[in-house]
Amino acid sequence: MKWKDKLKFVRQNVKKNRMRTFMTVLATAMSCAFLIIIASVGFGVQKTVVDELTADALVTEIDIHSRIDSDFGQITLADIQYFESLDHVKAVTRSNFTGLTMEDDDDTTSDASIFGEITAMEALKQSGKLELAYGKYPEKENEVVVGAHFSDVFSERAFRNIEDTQQWLDKTINIMVTGESTTMEVKIVGIIEEPKKEWVSSEQIVIDELLLLNHGVSLGDSQQYDNVKVYMDHVKYVEETNKAISEAGYFTYAVISEIEQFSSFFFIFQAGLIFVGVIAIIIASIGIYNTMTMAVTERIQDIGIMKAIGSHPSTIRQLFLIESAYIGFIGAIIGTSVSYLLSKMVNVAMPVLLELAIERQPPEDFIFSYIPLSLVIIAVTICIGIAIISGIRPAMRATRVDVLKALRRDI
Repeated sequence: MKWKDKLKFVRQNVKKNRMRTFMTVLATAMSCAFLIIIASVGFGVQKTVVDELTADALVTEIDIHSRIDSDFGQITLADIQYFESLDHVKAVTRSNFTGLTMEDDDDTTSDASIFGEITAMEALKQSGKLELAYGKYPEKENEVVVGAHFSDVFSERAFRNIEDTQQWLDKTINIMVTGESTTMEVKIVGIIEEPKKEWVSSEQIVIDELLLLNHGVSLGDSQQYDNVKVYMDHVKYVEETNKAISEAGYFTYAVISEIEQFSSFFFIFQAGLIFVGVIAIIIASIGIYNTMTMAVTERIQDIGIMKAIGSHPSTIRQLFLIESAYIGFIGAIIGTSVSYLLSKMVNVAMPVLLELAIERQPPEDFIFSYIPLSLVIIAVTICIGIAIISGIRPAMRATRVDVLKALRRDI
């Protein structure tokens, strides 16, 4: 018997007992949806934590805090060259922070304190960390970019919309480093994307260190840097490189290391939730077992005829296993579809319910339920697997049916 004929035979038999099959599929769908929804809570919490850790940070980023063997721990140009020499390093960004005074086109000195970030612009662009909302990347040393909230410096209001900063785009200004007498003319060509964390303000003006060097502004004898980050060309090299830099005598931090620490906890947490959901599917499998047992009893005559015409016992066994797998598959598909709908409802309703119940809002962007593809695959596999297991005993019973007794019922 071909697979096409087997599937046709199974569908015909399922249609004979639609109500019983419907109730069995419904129970399977409910148990599958329960597994996915309860496990999605663990995945939702994990996604929230990971998103929080990686907000305004890249998983390929290694933050270099300071040297261990230095009195002040500051990173110098020689250290930058060492980082750049490491394998698979994409870029090494470095910055110094200083105060600036500014003069506009009318030569009116601003009373506002401007926060300046002096950096190697080319390395910053190579890192992929510099994301612009408007404008373009600086191409010349006198071209600069400003933070999304740069206009806040000149206003009493804080955290204004990024659109307010657009008035500075393509504008030429004169700036002076605090403590220096040299005035530098720069052009604002880009506006940096707003920080992902809403409470973070981005008011800085980012300047290429070459501009200061060419204007005789001192960066120190050894060009010491306040903020140094190493960016790898692939995430798989981050842990190894972070370890190598630490052993070389530097204090480092890589967000991926923290994510991996949380991953162990969330793996156990998610596995526990999936186990609870599996119990529901096991309970539903009792219904599948009962349905398949009754199917064997009702089809004794069909089984006898199949044996009489020479059907192999393995063929008969496959027919009932296919039917039980069919019930599990349909139930899993329906359960998965329903779980996606319930997940969206949970994420919308839970903040409202929590606010009504405890008069407090959950953290913004908190994800109560998240269903990744891996969870769907796990749930569907478990559902179909348990359905097949539930059909094994009835299928084996079908192969042991006595032909004479089965056909004698026709008399």
